[in-house]
Amino acid sequence: MKIFKEYLHLPREVYVLVVAKTINGLGNFIMPLLTLILTEKVGLNGSQAGFYMLMLNVCFVPGLLFGGRLADSLGRKKVIIIFHSLAALVFMACGFIKPSMLVVYLLMLGSSFLAASLPAYDALLADLTNEHNRKRAFSLTFMGHNLGFSIAPVLGGFLFRNYLYLVFIIDAISTVISVILVAIYIPNMEYNQSKAKNEVREEKSQEKNLNVFQFLLNNKYILIFSGILFFYNFAFSQLAFTLPIHVVQLFPENGPKYYGTMEGLNGVLILILTPIMTRLTIKSRPTKAIAMGGILYTLTFALLIFVGPLSMFYLAILVMTFGETMITVNNNAFISGMTPPPYRGRVSGIFQIIYGAGFAIGPFIMGILLDYISIHEVWTTITIIMALASLFMLSLTRRMRRKKIEGHY
Repeated sequence: MKIFKEYLHLPREVYVLVVAKTINGLGNFIMPLLTLILTEKVGLNGSQAGFYMLMLNVCFVPGLLFGGRLADSLGRKKVIIIFHSLAALVFMACGFIKPSMLVVYLLMLGSSFLAASLPAYDALLADLTNEHNRKRAFSLTFMGHNLGFSIAPVLGGFLFRNYLYLVFIIDAISTVISVILVAIYIPNMEYNQSKAKNEVREEKSQEKNLNVFQFLLNNKYILIFSGILFFYNFAFSQLAFTLPIHVVQLFPENGPKYYGTMEGLNGVLILILTPIMTRLTIKSRPTKAIAMGGILYTLTFALLIFVGPLSMFYLAILVMTFGETMITVNNNAFISGMTPPPYRGRVSGIFQIIYGAGFAIGPFIMGILLDYISIHEVWTTITIIMALASLFMLSLTRRMRRKKIEGHY
């Protein structure tokens, strides 16, 4: 139990956000089953499903940009309440429509609304913490989300065949509950601009009048880091696209259930491993921990090349989750530490666009390749990409250490 002491004495609002994320995760049925909804229910083939998953993720871009700007101007709390509520309305509507392309288009709209709230969540959590407890706060929030997420795919897998409408309705209800928690228990925290400017002036007075793109050009390591994570997410996206196709291909009747339990296992393992990996990496550079996580991703995809019995899939999920916890706990800590408060919403939005683009493009490209090459060859390609990305992250770590560049906000 000592490892959980890391999470004591955080601000009260952090625990509220953790509970909200947990409840939201409990109803997160749609995204884990998205590939199967598109192929099994709407009737798309692999390349078509990959294209519409790309379009779904493209819809994140305007949401992230608009939401990031609003988070820095309108306020983090207001952005979360407005756009999460709109997403809930869209998901609820999907529950009353027969699976069709109309549902796909509505999910695109809902994705854009959800995306608009993401920079506000990250910026709010960064505002509530400091460089000493921020990694623990992001870790606990990640763990809370996955507490819910460990249950949602399992239930979703059982509802998928005959009760798909409940997948959408429950997702909407959980989103509404999380909004209510934020509305009641999180105070209005419009960022004190004069205080922010004083803080920035003490460190880098020349940056205070820059727009976000000028700021990023002056802080190239944020862009380099985001670019490397693009390839991390390109590879990781195959666990939500190629993996379910692979499982259903091998187990046609029970494939959705098996895949749901794999997602559930991932969620349970995250609960167990996150505090352990947080404790192990608390004093290490975020980029070094992320590089080690990338090596574990590489091993995961290498295992999937040779997977045979069902148990091998679960072993791959185990190895992948070790890597996922190391990466997720540290990437937000890196971005927050490198970004002054007045820029956090916008930088978070742009960061999520860059590395999220990998998750968007991955299914599209591999969906096309699946028409020409085998699943085993797809996993081989992804293994090579992931190995190279991990090496680049190690190189970034060494370069930042030599130049003594640290995140200190």
